[in-house]
Amino acid sequence: MDAIDIARARYEANRAYQLALGEEPSPHWEAAPQWLKDSALQGVRYRIDHPRATSSDMHEQWMRKRLSRGWTLGPVKDESAKTHPNLVPYDQLPAEQRRKDLLFSTIVTAMILSDTLKLVPVLKDDGPVAANPMTQFLAGKQSVVDEVPPQPLNASRSVEYDDGAQPPSYPAPPAAGKTKKGKE
Repeated sequence: MDAIDIARARYEANRAYQLALGEEPSPHWEAAPQWLKDSALQGVRYRIDHPRATSSDMHEQWMRKRLSRGWTLGPVKDESAKTHPNLVPYDQLPAEQRRKDLLFSTIVTAMILSDTLKLVPVLKDDGPVAANPMTQFLAGKQSVVDEVPPQPLNASRSVEYDDGAQPPSYPAPPAAGKTKKGKE
């Protein structure tokens, strides 16, 4: 998975959110104009390079990019007129637009971590596990998605512990139709 894959997924999630809000949706990724794809990709790269950025930081970065390219505040999003109703400070955005920024950050972070996360305990007796990719990402030490080779997660892969401990065992669930006393 690379930054373009993440941008595409985030873009399509945003499109679904637009539909849920009753907004005119952006075109599907395949039909989107290049400037819109580039904007999504820039947002993903900013999130990768600034893992501690808040939704507000993400919005402010998006707004600065738009303003630097001649966009202005307007009642509707209009590519030809370069107007957008969300070119306001984050705290002045309607709640549903702030949630859109949070959705963006969450999707990008989840996809980065799903591609890099090695299942290890988050805490040891002496504190956080420094090798945990999530800890490194949140500490700003993971700056590019492709630095860690992809490790697809699947249900058959066992959990790996740094100290060699085995995962806890759990009792098997009762057979279908049986109660705790063994009766049907």
